[in-house]
Amino acid sequence: MERVGYARPPGADLPGDWVRRDHVTDLLGEAFELEFAEAVCPWTGDSGAAMWRLLIESDGPAREGVAGLNASERAALERDWIDYFERHRTPEGISAPRPYLLILGRRRVR
Repeated sequence: MERVGYARPPGADLPGDWVRRDHVTDLLGEAFELEFAEAVCPWTGDSGAAMWRLLIESDGPAREGVAGLNASERAALERDWIDYFERHRTPEGISAPRPYLLILGRRRVR
C-alpha cells in the first residue's frame, strides 16, 4: 500500500498493527482474555496475471491506489506483483503464502 500511496484516515491503525500481539494486547487486553494462533492462508490461482487482476478488482484500497498511479508506475507495480506470484508456482498452479494472526478474545467477567 505504500507504493500506491493509499491515504489512511488520521489515527487509523496500520494493516500491520493487527499482526503484532503487543498492539492487540494494549488495545484489548484489559477487557478480553486473548488467545493467538499464527497460520497461513494460501493465495491460489492459475497465473500471476490472473491473481493480479483479482487483487485490483476485489480489494477496494488496492483498486483505489492503483487507479491513482500513472501508467509507468502502474505497469511497474503490476510486473512486481506478477513476478511475486509466479515465484510461488507449483505443478498445481500458484500458491503464495498469506500469513495471518488469528485472535480469539473472550470478554473478561467484571
